[in-house]
Amino acid sequence: MTTTLTVDWTVPASGDPFDIYAVADPNGTVTESDETNNTAHFFAAVPDLTVEGVQVAYGSGQDITLTATLSNTGVVTATPVDVAFRLDDPITGTVVATASAASLEAGAETEVQVVWDATSTPTDSYLIYAVADPDDVVVEADEANNDEWASVGILPDLVLRSTSIVASTLPDGSLMVNFRVFNEGIRDANGVIVGIYDQLPTPSTTPLVSTTLDIPAGENQVAVLNLADYPGSGFYIGVGIQSEFKDRNVGDNVILVPFVDLSLSKSDAPDPVNVGQDLTYTLTVTNNGPDAATGVTLIDTLPAEVTLVSDNPSQGSCSGTSTITCDLETLNNGDSATVTIVVTPTAVGELSNTASVTGNEPDPNTANNSATISTTVN
Repeated sequence: MTTTLTVDWTVPASGDPFDIYAVADPNGTVTESDETNNTAHFFAAVPDLTVEGVQVAYGSGQDITLTATLSNTGVVTATPVDVAFRLDDPITGTVVATASAASLEAGAETEVQVVWDATSTPTDSYLIYAVADPDDVVVEADEANNDEWASVGILPDLVLRSTSIVASTLPDGSLMVNFRVFNEGIRDANGVIVGIYDQLPTPSTTPLVSTTLDIPAGENQVAVLNLADYPGSGFYIGVGIQSEFKDRNVGDNVILVPFVDLSLSKSDAPDPVNVGQDLTYTLTVTNNGPDAATGVTLIDTLPAEVTLVSDNPSQGSCSGTSTITCDLETLNNGDSATVTIVVTPTAVGELSNTASVTGNEPDPNTANNSATISTTVN
């Protein structure tokens, strides 16, 4: 007579191979005719699948690329190798995508990548779990390391860029601020409050002035805000600050906008000047604030009737012969830089020389950004 016995064995977490012995009558209780056939032996080894490095990349439209690194830290090949991507829970969460491989050798790793069409997924923030062997097909040394997660936002993603901001003073003295708001998310952003603030904004901060925009996913809208009385220093632009608005990355929803008032003055000596005599132009660039001016650039287009002798900036550097371009670098509030340009007139008459200055920051008052001087040549 023959009978079959089945027992459950929990594989130790080490994943090491084992020699398994089945021993009948291990204590020698039964008197037998042959004790030598009471033992059977087999070699047991198992794989151990692990998941790490879950990455989320947002593509065009509603497509999201999910990537995970799958390793077999066990001692034998794992077959098959399936991976499920679940929302919010590694066991019960909704499966949004799957990937599979025929096998994964011991000690090897592979990268699995899938594209998830999130069109039918409700707008919200989620955790996305990559789960190896989701149906428990593979016997493993450790089932506790089969999943890893990352955050994913099925949301708008509003972005402000300083390069899109233009501020100018209107005839009535108010400040007009023109800029773009980009939605780099995969969902439309509707009813977005866009405002200017005199302090770092929070959901409870009241803007100095605001407007409301609807920005489809992947597009941008222009906002134009007028400040009758603008702050005495830089101000903040904030988008989607209201507490009920969900954004995939709030880190780029606020930007500090410094502004400056660059002015240029110019003098000549001697005046009048004789043909062939050195004529010196002295140009002074001043930052009247309130913030530091970076990337200050002075451009002076020399009259055709002169020859350049030299140029000498008090800071930065100059280049060119007929058009002099000077990189004056940074001017803090109240600071000035001087450029001395020496030329030689080549013809009798009136010389007219115009120069202008610009910087990286918005300059609401451009009326004083250029200067012209006339010189009599005998």
